Amino acid sequence: MIKSFIQLSFILILSGCWNSPHDPTPGQIISHEKLKSGHKICIIGDSGKNNSHQKIVAKNLLQEECHQIRHTGDVIYNDGLDSAQDPEFFNRFYQYYSPLIDQNIPFFITLGNHDYKKNPSAWLQIAQDYSEIKFPSLYYMDIYDDVCFISFDTNSNYINQYKWTKKIKNLYRHQCKVFFGFGHHPLYSSGKHGNAKLQFKRFLKTTIESHLDAYFAGHDHHLEDYGKIKGTHYMISGSAGEYRYIKSPPRRWAEAKLGYIILVLNYDQNMHPQFDYSFFIIDEKTGQKQLQHTGRI
Repeated sequence: MIKSFIQLSFILILSGCWNSPHDPTPGQIISHEKLKSGHKICIIGDSGKNNSHQKIVAKNLLQEECHQIRHTGDVIYNDGLDSAQDPEFFNRFYQYYSPLIDQNIPFFITLGNHDYKKNPSAWLQIAQDYSEIKFPSLYYMDIYDDVCFISFDTNSNYINQYKWTKKIKNLYRHQCKVFFGFGHHPLYSSGKHGNAKLQFKRFLKTTIESHLDAYFAGHDHHLEDYGKIKGTHYMISGSAGEYRYIKSPPRRWAEAKLGYIILVLNYDQNMHPQFDYSFFIIDEKTGQKQLQHTGRI
């Protein structure tokens, strides 16, 4: 109890050091139809480089027939957007993913540190202008009957998100058989940035660890299955625009290549939802993808 209080107090102190953008309706909760067996979720991150790597990954993504796409942040490099009319939205996002959006494939956004450099609230307006770009608030929850996804803002609003997550976890504890989280900063990583530190570590450990079934992040530009710690499975998908070296020996599996993660839903004999996950790497020269690592949550 004392430890939790100290951790929460630490988050509160550090939250005051970060400016929170205006969000008129934080913590939106959106209900959807129950997902069918075979539902495919494609997870990408750190994409907005406007380069040949982003183009190759986007082209492969178009062939996956995803039912939805989840982005782990750093949507626009290097400095985010000034407004919803900023031409960088087209240059670094829309020109690559419009074929997916035109197929009515929903694109769920979380924001990264680079998206915060100018006006992160621009994405709230973009989501109103484009029905398939999903960003109802800086942090939000999608409920698909018994499958629940929480999209976090790991850049700000720490104390509010901690309280909000605790509340909704309690409120939906009987309905949600699976709780997944999506955010930019990883708690554990074998990449350049390494494991989370300071405010990121405190926020993620108190809000996510042992509270969610899985957490998907970006920030480090590689692919990683870190494995499960205290009941939470950690993965990184941060190489949709470039890849970067692995700094330390992977705990389970990691690859410094372009690529993404795919989740496919299926139900066991007791109709409990479970997800098979696949890591695909993409050859930057040939543009061909290769299945590299699999597992089940």
